[in-house]
Amino acid sequence: MMLLATALQMALDEVMLSQDKLYVVLAVVLIIWAGLIKYLFALDRKLGRLESAMAESESSASEQPASLAIP
Repeated sequence: MMLLATALQMALDEVMLSQDKLYVVLAVVLIIWAGLIKYLFALDRKLGRLESAMAESESSASEQPASLAIP
């Protein structure tokens, strides 16, 4: 059974390499990974800005007198 799976894998590799399909698949996978990484960095930047804004609003709220503080 393992021999059959190995033979099929080798045949698939030969077909993909001979018709340059392997490179197309590789390119698509790399594009997907690049998009995911770009999205994660953008999300990290947005979260950083949100955290800064929240910290700033908390610090300004703590500077207000107790009579003006919103519960």
